[in-house]
Amino acid sequence: MDELLSRTDLITVISRYVPLKKKGGNWWGCCPFHHEKEPSFAVNEQKQFYHCFGCKESGNAVSFLQKMENIERFDAIKMLAAEAHMEMPHFEGNAESVSQEKKNRLLALLKDAARHYYANLSSDRAEPARAYLERRGVDEHLVKKFGLGYSINGSEMLEYLRKRGYTNAEMKDAGIAEQKGDRYYDVYGGRLMFPIINGFGEIIAFGGRTLEQNPGFAKYRNTSQTAVFDKSKAVYAINLLKKRKQRQGLEYIVMTEGYMDVIALHKGGFDMAV
Repeated sequence: MDELLSRTDLITVISRYVPLKKKGGNWWGCCPFHHEKEPSFAVNEQKQFYHCFGCKESGNAVSFLQKMENIERFDAIKMLAAEAHMEMPHFEGNAESVSQEKKNRLLALLKDAARHYYANLSSDRAEPARAYLERRGVDEHLVKKFGLGYSINGSEMLEYLRKRGYTNAEMKDAGIAEQKGDRYYDVYGGRLMFPIINGFGEIIAFGGRTLEQNPGFAKYRNTSQTAVFDKSKAVYAINLLKKRKQRQGLEYIVMTEGYMDVIALHKGGFDMAV
């Protein structure tokens, strides 16, 4: 922890959320933890701690991120460690616990899959998906903003991922593939793809909307529980909400039921929708 904090510039961290100005030996700004017009929030660059003379909040980079991002201490440390290029400690869990190495592997697979689904949307075979998006008024800006994509069929994505060095078992563990007999297939084949991204910018799951008028198909197919995805703790577009909060704060949040509801609200200027 001492090394992590020594390699973290508190001024840089806080400046992403609060404008700071140097005055005397400290940096000053309006406190992000309570409403004020005159700056009473001081940051000591040399000792790497902050203190508000109004609400009495104080701490270091870890506690600041905890409060600003509404996250656990462990996750705040993880964010700072990534920026400082430090490896997180390995913890010995029970025999059923999933190693961080495996989680990282699944996250890499999901990231590669999302990029390929996105690229597929520009192919000739993605006309049904593009036609649906056009009918719903989703333009190229929104496609890019939400990373929308297309699964061409039941095999194309799996072939791509195999060439990237991933195994069938890893695709199944990530929630992309299922097995029928000896054959593995993409569970999202023929669907418009919505990547689900967590607060750290990691792709952890997908939602897929069928484009066929077939009562035998569920309209939406969502990733089941995996080692990197707990649907009871995930909120669609939380990554965009965090950026919005850092950019201009949040007066309120709009919660909706579906992916397209979120996208429609963002299109209408309500970029605090999740």
